[in-house]
Amino acid sequence: MFAQLHPKVVVADVGLPRMNGFDVCREIHSIDSGCVVVLLTGRTDERTINEGVQCGANAMVSKSEGVAALMTAIRQGLRGEPYFSNCLVGPILTSYRATPQELLDPLTIRERQIVQLIAEGKSDSATLNWPTVMVRNGPPC
Repeated sequence: MFAQLHPKVVVADVGLPRMNGFDVCREIHSIDSGCVVVLLTGRTDERTINEGVQCGANAMVSKSEGVAALMTAIRQGLRGEPYFSNCLVGPILTSYRATPQELLDPLTIRERQIVQLIAEGKSDSATLNWPTVMVRNGPPC
């Protein structure tokens, strides 16, 4: 039906019986990545919110927030802006803050500096301040 109608916006419930809202979102975006998908949910757990983000939803609205929040989500989605109900943002931030920094940024400070210098086009050893390796012919000292 989606392929025939080509809607600009689809509102899907996360708890749909045959094909949940996450799968609907994935399916729609595989056909038309420009379609705005707004997911409705009665759940506020981290797993539900993360799956909504991962499936590519443009917005997630809590069923407890009502029609005004749904309309805001649709308007923002049509402008290309994401929308998440206030009660859904808290678990996202909590999850992010609880994630160890090394998982968020696995590079050391020095590695980030080197990547930055390379991005700026400074790739010679002297600029990067890499240690030079001396090779000796003969017995070790």
